[in-house]
Order: sequence, then structure tokens, then C-alpha cells
Amino acid sequence: MRVRQAVTEDAERVAEIHVRSWQRAYHGLLPQPLLDGLRPAQRVPQWQRLIQQADWPRRATLVAEDEGDVVGFTGLCPTRDDDDDPEQVGGRWPRSTPCRPSGGAG
Repeated sequence: MRVRQAVTEDAERVAEIHVRSWQRAYHGLLPQPLLDGLRPAQRVPQWQRLIQQADWPRRATLVAEDEGDVVGFTGLCPTRDDDDDPEQVGGRWPRSTPCRPSGGAG
């Protein structure tokens, strides 16, 4: 397993992992038609933009690779709360996990 900063070419795979993780994690919690309507292709432009706007090390998307295949991702961003920690890790989305995506840790 290798973790690295995402590049624009990762946007399609990150979008797919993001959507598929939502569909698994929120099954039974959100309306099924909403989940069925999520399409990775609709998310690609958003992920391309986020990846291009990286400001390492304050803001970036990291991907986890296993034998060259992107299998998960997470985001780094400035904290939104008033504590002393200047950065936080956003949600983490592994490729094939039955649990819900976890929230940020400040």
C-alpha cells in the first residue's frame, strides 16, 4: 500500500470510489432512488477541480494505491473549528468497506 498526493488523472477513480462508498454506506439511510441516481461521471469535474486546487501541505487530496490501483482517498484541509490544530483530515473513503465514511478529525 502506498499513499500519495492525488493528481488530476486520479479524479475519475476518486469519483467512482466516492459514489460507490456513498451507495454502500447510506443504503437504508437515504432514499434508494437518490443513491441509485448518483453517477461517478457527474463528480469527476468536482474532483478534478479539488485536486488542481491543492495547496500542499495545507489542502490536498491523498490517494491510497494497492499494486497501482487507487483503492481509497482522503482530504486534508484547514480546520473549521477554533481549536489549536491548524489542519484536519476530511472523510476517508476506502474502495470496498461496508461501514460509513468517517467524519473529519480535528
